[in-house]
Amino acid sequence: MSLFAHQKTVPKEALPALNARRWIFFSTVLCMLPQALHMPVWMSLLAGVLLVYAGLRLNRGIAQPPRLLKVLAVLVVLTVTALSVLGKSTLLGLVILLVMANTLKLLELRTRRDVWVVVLVNCFIIAAAYLFSTSMLSGAYGVFSIIVLLASLITLHSDSSSLWTVRWQPLKTASVLLLQALPLAVLIFLIFPRIGPLWSLELATPSARTGLSDSLAPGEISNLLRSDEMAFRVSFSGDPVPEQMRYWRAMTFDHFDGQRWQIDDAELQRQLPDTAYEGDYQVIAEPASSAWLIALTPVSRGTGGLKLFPDGTVRAPEPLQQRFTYNLPLQGDTRETLSTADRRRYLQVPEGNPRARAQVDQWLAEGLTQQQILAAILQQYRQHFSYTLSPARLQGHRVDEFFFSTREGFCEHFASATGLMLRMAGIPTRLVGGYLGGEWNPYSEYLLIRQRDAHAWVEAWLDGRWQRIDPTSAVAPERVLDGIEELLQQSPGYLADQPLSMVRLEQQFALLAELRLRYQSLNYSWHRWVLGYDSRQEDLLKNWLGTLDYLKSVLLVLLPVTLLLVVIGWWLLRPRPRYRDQISLDAEYLSDRLSRKQPELARAAGETLQQYCRRVAAVFPDRADALMAWADAAGQAQYDVESGANMKLYRRRLKHLKRQL
Repeated sequence: MSLFAHQKTVPKEALPALNARRWIFFSTVLCMLPQALHMPVWMSLLAGVLLVYAGLRLNRGIAQPPRLLKVLAVLVVLTVTALSVLGKSTLLGLVILLVMANTLKLLELRTRRDVWVVVLVNCFIIAAAYLFSTSMLSGAYGVFSIIVLLASLITLHSDSSSLWTVRWQPLKTASVLLLQALPLAVLIFLIFPRIGPLWSLELATPSARTGLSDSLAPGEISNLLRSDEMAFRVSFSGDPVPEQMRYWRAMTFDHFDGQRWQIDDAELQRQLPDTAYEGDYQVIAEPASSAWLIALTPVSRGTGGLKLFPDGTVRAPEPLQQRFTYNLPLQGDTRETLSTADRRRYLQVPEGNPRARAQVDQWLAEGLTQQQILAAILQQYRQHFSYTLSPARLQGHRVDEFFFSTREGFCEHFASATGLMLRMAGIPTRLVGGYLGGEWNPYSEYLLIRQRDAHAWVEAWLDGRWQRIDPTSAVAPERVLDGIEELLQQSPGYLADQPLSMVRLEQQFALLAELRLRYQSLNYSWHRWVLGYDSRQEDLLKNWLGTLDYLKSVLLVLLPVTLLLVVIGWWLLRPRPRYRDQISLDAEYLSDRLSRKQPELARAAGETLQQYCRRVAAVFPDRADALMAWADAAGQAQYDVESGANMKLYRRRLKHLKRQL
């Protein structure tokens, strides 16, 4: 006889009831849904097919797929996940793999332990959604997903099937539990010290838009007009600057090779010391692939920790993998100088473009001054050029071909030609890449600048200072005065990447513009006061407690938490009446209400519900039918607890009785 012959095999714990399985399936789909926005379409379709099969299995009792088919499905998922993220973010691939693995797990649920695994993975998937979006809408969706997930756990551990077959009861209970935890969460949010991330992850996803690049060539900025994505938002400590002054500088280009304007690498080594300054306006920059920040005027001082450069540009310490907030002054250093080395760099002219050179030489031979040469170039734009999003492609000597042949282009075409010709005339010149304009939100009083507001212009050294020159204003002044929407809304390439953009829809439905502004106002407040609370926490605590030391910091954390735990302990340990089911509570409520006016209608001890209803019906004969119907439904619900229909009938009869009484 074997040594183990008398041992009994412990049976595996079976799956929960049908209602609990439905809640688990619904919560899983809800948690996975936001990830479909970042997954390839065909992978989302594959996940959808697997979820449909898993749903049929959990709800209709379809058999599990064969083991060989499950192994094959795992291999297929691993292969397509690797192919879909090839050359993209590794983190995105891990998130997709987590989603697909959880989908496969639904196909083989056999025990309560398997259900627990799915629930825990759902928690990670909810957290992973905030890697891609931290908007107010994403936060609200995440909270709702947590409530539904908690409701599924409640149904999983419920012993009373009749109680949890009520449709919305698990959601109500889960919401109450979260509300009870809310005071502690708010307390921790306000006073608990912020701890930086233990590691840094680069996320090459749609939430980290490219925006402006570190070089500029004709046709590149116009590509940004295909996108309606947010670039940054600006709020002012005082009145906002006038519309015609809203030129947002991001970077300057000083080297031109005949085709492309670039940033001189030597210029990036000339970093200036940054002096902390409270700032006249605050910028909330969206994630981007570069570290360049925008500024309204050349910057010589700013928030501590920024990188400042002699050309007045400013950079963040590292690329903007997440939303970044900083403050800047409106007035920069007015003492402008131009060294010999800088003058030489800003006058660099490559070989080529002989017709442009001949035209400038002709103007110089005629005795035109630098200001007159600039005026002559702008006059040519006014008379002979057109502003378009789809200009002819330039080849060879690009400035010659643009200025003398095609004579159509976008802002970077005009800026590039103007910058080169001014250098030929002996005027130090640099190109500036940034944004122009912005949409004012009157509800939160901030400017919203989008990628489609990208713009390029020229800064020339005239009369001993750098002066902004926007050639686009000569050929299309409405671009500066009215914004890009009115000018290019009929262009075939405008917002081509987003055919369902709100800009297009708002042209047909005016109410959408109002709703969008109100939502953006709420979202801006969310980003500024909730997500950006880290920058205000230290000042807030100093206002409350003065200078913080180690003892104050410890007491600040321990005392409120201890007080809250004492209150929770009292609530849990307080004397409580004997538990009564919902029907008994409803009967007690009815007795209390009736006995307020007629004390003899109070329910007597030991009196059954049927007896009590007959006694009340004798006093109110016109309500007898409603009373006895409610009593009969209560009896069926109490003695046939397996039927959810009885509980629904009971609630309908109770509602009808309350209306009668």
